Amino acid sequence: DGGGGARRGGGRGGGGGVKPTEGNKPSYVVRSNVPKRGDLLLRGTSKNSTLNRPPCSDFASVAMIDGREISHPEYLSQSVILVASNDQRGSVGFMLNRFTQFKLGEILRVGELSEYFGQSMVLLGGDNGDATLTVLHNNPNIKGSLQLRPGVMLGGEKDSIFQAVKSGQSHASDFTWILGQSTWPAGQLSSEVSSGTWLSVAASDNFIHPRSETPVAFLRHANSLWQRIMSELNNTEL
Repeated sequence: DGGGGARRGGGRGGGGGVKPTEGNKPSYVVRSNVPKRGDLLLRGTSKNSTLNRPPCSDFASVAMIDGREISHPEYLSQSVILVASNDQRGSVGFMLNRFTQFKLGEILRVGELSEYFGQSMVLLGGDNGDATLTVLHNNPNIKGSLQLRPGVMLGGEKDSIFQAVKSGQSHASDFTWILGQSTWPAGQLSSEVSSGTWLSVAASDNFIHPRSETPVAFLRHANSLWQRIMSELNNTEL
C-alpha cells in the first residue's frame, strides 16, 4: 500500500474510516473453529458489570476529541481481538476496538517519528503487559516485524518505520499503535471459543487496518468494528 507521499500529522489515513476493500480484494468474514494467528475474536454483548473496566488504569471509557466526548462500550462487551499466537505456550492477542487515554507522543519518545505519529491515538490491546507497546501495520519490509498473515504485520524497528513513511513506501495511516495485550494460558482460549465465550473468525484486512485520517474517524472505526464484522458474517452465512 505504498506510493504517494507520506501523510503527516495524526497518523491516520483513508478519509472517512474503513475502506470497503483493500487492493480490490473482496471484504469477507468467515467462521474459524480453531483460532489461529491473524484471526479475530469477537465477544458478545455482556450485562455483567464486572466486565465494565479492566484492572489497568490506561483504559479510557470516554475520550475527548476536538472538544467532544466519545464514549466506549463496556470493556469486554463486543470487543474484537486480533490473535497473535495460539499454541502450546498459551495465547496472545490485541484488542482492536478499545483505546487508551494517550497519544503516542505522551508515552514514547518518538523523535523523528513525531511529525508523523506524535498525535496518533493508542489502542488498548488488553489488561496484560501494560508497558508493552507494539504497532500493527501491513508492510513486510519493516525490519523486526512479525507476519501474522500476509498483509498483517506486528512490531518493527522504529528507524525502519520512519524510513518507510518518510520515503512514501508506507503511509503514517498504515500503522496502528497498541499498548498492552490480552493473554490466556495454554488451552484456555480454545476452550473459551468452544464454549461460546468468543466467536473466532477469519476476516479481510479492511477490518484490521483502520486507515482513518482523523482521531474522530479512528474512534468511529473502533466503535463500529464489532457491528460491521457481525453484519458481514451474517451476510456471508445467509
